[in-house]
Amino acid sequence: MAEAKEVSANAEARPIATERNSPPVPQSRVGSGESSHSQPSSATQVVTSNADSSGPAVKEGVAALAGIWSKLAGSGDVFLWRCANNTFAAMKLQSDASVSVDVRRTDSLMNPYIGVVYIQGRFVSNAASSSANGFYQNDGGLVPAGNRCFTTQEQALAHLSEADFAQDESRILSFEAYYTLKDGNLVLSGGNTVFQNAFLSNFTLTGTAAGSLWPDAVSMKVQ
Repeated sequence: MAEAKEVSANAEARPIATERNSPPVPQSRVGSGESSHSQPSSATQVVTSNADSSGPAVKEGVAALAGIWSKLAGSGDVFLWRCANNTFAAMKLQSDASVSVDVRRTDSLMNPYIGVVYIQGRFVSNAASSSANGFYQNDGGLVPAGNRCFTTQEQALAHLSEADFAQDESRILSFEAYYTLKDGNLVLSGGNTVFQNAFLSNFTLTGTAAGSLWPDAVSMKVQ
């Protein structure tokens, strides 16, 4: 795998050399999940493999996506998450997440190159906020019984203090987001299982603040 310079707004550039298995060409939300207990690096890394000059748009785009996802982690920018029983929660990428990206050559004529964003970290929400007034949950598990989520989108977006968000320090998850080039845009088109469950399955851009980077994380103009 060829090395490429690290892209980070806050970290010193440091090249890396890592071998990864190519993900499937995303047709929908497909992939496989895995978890990692290693501590994330504060650096944002860009790795390229099997990419040549015929895919400059994808290469350019994933480098920009590395910066976007890193800024989303650092900014605390939230998006709306659809909970059970037509309720809502605000969700964000926890600030200690690390991001790297890869460009992969595929056998597909429709999508000869895909971009992959690797995120080591956690998504956290205000679903278990002390102000939650949505559905009642008591599953007998480790999470105490109580109300979950909010009855309206406005209420979910009104409770964004650090105390409202449950910080998960138990493990670091390995998310993979897959991007394909379509009509001059790098479009989020799939991910591994943990990314689908934590993000794609109930993500909505409704209610995102003006100037939010979440729309760019879903579809970004590169041509």
